[in-house]
Order: sequence, then structure tokens, then C-alpha cells
Amino acid sequence: AIRSGSGSCLVLDLLRHAACVDARVLDRLVMFLLDMIDGATEQFRPLIYNKTAQVLHAIAQYGTRSPTDSENSMLHLCELFIQRPHSICRPSLHKHLVDCTSLVDCLDSTFRIVTSRCPFNQQLQLLNTFRELYDQSSPGNLMMSLVLWCSILTGLRPDVVFVSNPEKLLNQLMCDAMDWLQHDSLPDTPTLLKRIILAYASVLNKCPEPLDTAVSMCVSNSLNRLLTQALPTEHFPKFAGSWLATCLHSLIAHPGPSRLAVVNQHLPSVLIGPIEMCAPQSQQFETVVTPTLTTVVICLLECIPDLCNPISPGQPASKLCHWQTTSVYEQKVYELVASPLATQVNVLHKLISLAEVNRKSMEDLRDAYLTAFLRLCVLLPTELLTINLKDLVRHSMLAVTSSSDFVAQSAGLRLFCALTDSLSTDILTNRLSTADADDLFVALPKLEQTARPVDIKHVAAGCSSEATRSSAMATAQVRLSIARCLTSMVHLPAEVTGRHRNKEVLPILQRLIDDPSRAVRLEAVRAQNAWLLRT
Repeated sequence: AIRSGSGSCLVLDLLRHAACVDARVLDRLVMFLLDMIDGATEQFRPLIYNKTAQVLHAIAQYGTRSPTDSENSMLHLCELFIQRPHSICRPSLHKHLVDCTSLVDCLDSTFRIVTSRCPFNQQLQLLNTFRELYDQSSPGNLMMSLVLWCSILTGLRPDVVFVSNPEKLLNQLMCDAMDWLQHDSLPDTPTLLKRIILAYASVLNKCPEPLDTAVSMCVSNSLNRLLTQALPTEHFPKFAGSWLATCLHSLIAHPGPSRLAVVNQHLPSVLIGPIEMCAPQSQQFETVVTPTLTTVVICLLECIPDLCNPISPGQPASKLCHWQTTSVYEQKVYELVASPLATQVNVLHKLISLAEVNRKSMEDLRDAYLTAFLRLCVLLPTELLTINLKDLVRHSMLAVTSSSDFVAQSAGLRLFCALTDSLSTDILTNRLSTADADDLFVALPKLEQTARPVDIKHVAAGCSSEATRSSAMATAQVRLSIARCLTSMVHLPAEVTGRHRNKEVLPILQRLIDDPSRAVRLEAVRAQNAWLLRT
């Protein structure tokens, strides 16, 4: 039935369900599938491998939903992984795995979940087995063994990390990353780098508190290496930015005070120091802020909003995988990351007003900082939005009214709408000065014009359908935000609304009422009714 290539195999589905709750069925089924992989011809091996990965993933996912019922299943899977690593990492399957990232994601999640549920000795044995497999692998089989070793690292308990020498693990991961960055043109490089970053952050998070001096030095050396020994490869800046953001998450999440010392020691040098060194007249802007550092910082800013993304069970930063976190995580993110970002936006905005040269470079950098700040803050809980309302309103207005960058404007408008959802209309509108309100009304028609829908049937030849849909969704979200913004602004004082009602507001809403997006149309009708009823 598997060899027939059909999408569904009823017998296998039934056995998979049985294996989730019965360790004997699991043993026989998984051993049977691994034997099939080893004995199959090249024609059928990828197909059987896919089915095996699906079965393993289903069993692991069941383990996240029913921890007690699946305890024996996880132990048996771990033993099978230790006994049969070569069946899972066969050299002949390398190309198939490179071409099928969803399959790699599936195995990555499976190994992480299974590892997280195993006791100390099994975790240690699993870790050593797959590291030895990687060290002994031929060049054509390195990718999968390293991916799975990283997956195992993200599921380890803190005590296993401690006895495994965390400094050595961190150094190994950084060396592995730099080695693979040399092979920048290989299609599996981004997949590997992502796993290495997550493993590095997981090990760092699980190191004992206080952080050992050797571990702190390891982090410092890795940071210096990334900022001073930049590799001229396509993936390097993205890797460095993602590594920085993920390590920030790891350090801030941990409740230990020694982590905060590391953040305070290094974050200014990366995020703040270079900009504050700019000469007041900005002539030295591009020489002080080196191209490499600027590129890495831009990539870091793009990753920073991920600090507040929700975590699902089984992800590296989940409680299931023994990630250590604090109940005041979001507050620490605002104080340690968002607040310094806002400060730098203010510094750059002031420098722009004084600049005689390189003004465009500074505007681009300001917009990058501003966008990161806004996209991060929109994910914060309501209580933090209320406490920091003054700064949030000011920076969202700065993005919409002063920036020429569509992404920054969109982020500012989205945060403004999040504030209107979280707070009463009176509190929010009282924070808007008359000048800010006027500027916002004037800016919205330009933003609406930029965000007008594109007919997908008539997009330029060569554009991918996925990219086109993504762009269409983004612009629809902006138009929805414009309509929501106008709904809230109807409550501003009459002398302000009267100046803009007929000139800016109603013409925008008239266009949005005919929008292709139903959500935009509904919000536009709601806003128009509110404005027409306002006398």
C-alpha cells in the first residue's frame, strides 16, 4: 500500500493510532518501517521515508497532548533512535531531504519532543550518538545528522546540558555554523543555520545560574567573531542578526540576574553604540557605522519582533522542552530592548534634522529601528501598552506622519489600532495633540493610495503567486487599519474633525467601501456611519 504512492494508507493510519498508546505496536511498526527503509530500492526509499517520518511525528505530537499516556512510547522511540541512527540519516536520502524542507521540519520536531520526554541517561546517550554520527559522516550525509543533533540539544534537560560541558557545546555549534557559512551556495545551508541558532540559544538558556565565566566569554567571543570576521556570503548577515535576536530571547527569558548583565554588556555595543558615535553634523555617518555592522543590525531589527511571538508546545522555547522563563518576560523585553530602540529612534530623528549629508542613510536606519520598535510593541500585553502609552502614541505618529517608508507607516498604524482596541477612546484621543491629529489626517490618504489593491490577475509576469498573495494580504491589512483608525478618530474634538471630514475622511471611506476585502468593507461602512452621524 505504501509503495502504491497513494496519499493515504488506511492500514498504516490505523497502526499509527495504535502505536500512540501501545508501546508494543510502536516497537513493531517503527522497526518494520526502518527495515523497509534499509531494504528498499532507491525508487521507493524516499516514499517509505516520508511515511516513516509522518508516523514518528504523529506519535511525538500525541506525546505533547497526552504526556502521561505516552511516556512509554517516548522511551521506546528514543531507544530506537539510539539503535538505528543510520536508518534515519541515510546518505542516499540527502537530496530528497534538501528538496523537502517540510520533512526536515517534521523530523526536527519529532526528535526534539522525544528527547524532551526522556530521562537523563537516555538524553545523554542520544546526544552522543548523533554527534558521533555527524563527526563520522561523509560529506554527502552531514546535513541531516547535524539537524537532528541540534534538535536533540533543544530538547535537553538543564542537568544534561550542565554535564555535557555547555561551553564546549556552544563552541561546537558556532564552529559548525561558520563551517556551513563557507558553503553558502548549498541549498540546505539556511535549514542548518536555523537549527544551529535555536540549539545555541537553548543551551545558553539552560546553563546553570549564575552563568559560568567561561560561558559568558564564549558568548562574547561568538559575538566578536560575527561582528569582526564577517564572511562575504549571502546568508551571513541574516545568520548574525537571527543569532543575536535568538540569544537575546534566551538571556532575557531566564529569571537569573547574571543573564541581564550579559545583555547590558553587549546590547549597547551592537544596537546603540555605533549610532551614538555619529558626529552631530553626520559627515562621518557611513564611516563610523561600518557596512558590515549596519547590515547585521538591520537583520537583527527584522528579527526582534520574534521575541514576543507566541510559543507552541514542542517548540524549542516551550516549557515542554525545559526552556526556563520568567513571568515578567514581556516587561523585561520592553525595558531591555524596546525602550533602547525608542531612544535610538529619537537620536536618529534628531540627527536627521541636523544632517547636511547622508540624510537618506540615516532616514533608512531610523525607519528600520522604528519599524522594529513598533512591530515588537504591538505584541505586548495591554498593561504594558497602558503604562507606556505616551511613547507608543508618539512613535506610532512619527511612523505614519514623518516616515516615507511604507513598512514603517504600516507598523505605526497597526500599533495605533492596537492601542484603540486596548484602551478607551477618551484615553487615547486625549494623548493626541491637535497638530498630531492634523498630521495623521493628512497622511492617511497618501498611505491609502500606496496600499490600494492590486489585481492579482494582472500582476507582472514572473512574480510568484505566493509573493503576490502575501503582498495583497499586507496591503489589505493596511487598508483595514486605516478604516479602524478613522473609526476611532471620529471622537476627536469637533474643531479637528470638521477640518478633515470632507477633505480627507469621507473620500477615503468611499473608496474603502468598494474594497475587494470584506473585512475592509465592513469596517469602512462602520466608520462612514460614525462620521456621517457626527454633526
